[in-house]
Amino acid sequence: MGEHSEDWISGKFILSILEEFGEHIDWIWEIFKRNHIPVIEKNKNYSIPFCLQLIDLLKEHSGPNTIFKLGYETAKIYKIPMEYNQFKTPHEIFPFFNLAYTLNVQSDSNPNYYHYEVINTKTGLFRSHTPFHCEFEKGFIYGILNLYFAIDYQNHSIEHSPQLACRNFGNLYCNYLISWN
Repeated sequence: MGEHSEDWISGKFILSILEEFGEHIDWIWEIFKRNHIPVIEKNKNYSIPFCLQLIDLLKEHSGPNTIFKLGYETAKIYKIPMEYNQFKTPHEIFPFFNLAYTLNVQSDSNPNYYHYEVINTKTGLFRSHTPFHCEFEKGFIYGILNLYFAIDYQNHSIEHSPQLACRNFGNLYCNYLISWN
């Protein structure tokens, strides 16, 4: 996680994601308040470790489904450096994720946190070196597939297991095998 310590996310971006929780946002603010998290300000920047602390708190109080939803909601506002309608398959969009990361997360380094490998016409291997939770990333990938390719949950799968590599089991990255039809 040390290499991400100089990365930061704008308060505006964080608030945009949290606002997608609608009426449940008051519950989120209450969790943050009880855990002495300062009010998130729109015009302030927050470090990646701070953002991970927010995600950890939400996971502790509500479980992995909330973290999955947080990732999915992030996909709704994530900036990708080209027009979405130009992409015909996920194979075309995933290679742009390193560039997209720099549009959404400010970094003092030149991040190369993502790697994508085409397995076949309808399968790819997405490797993430970010510090974000597996549930968050899985929700994020589902969001990208659903929102920008109209590939619904029934028509694609994202496999993430220790056999594929996972930071929770000592790896430096997580692998996600993505397939669709």
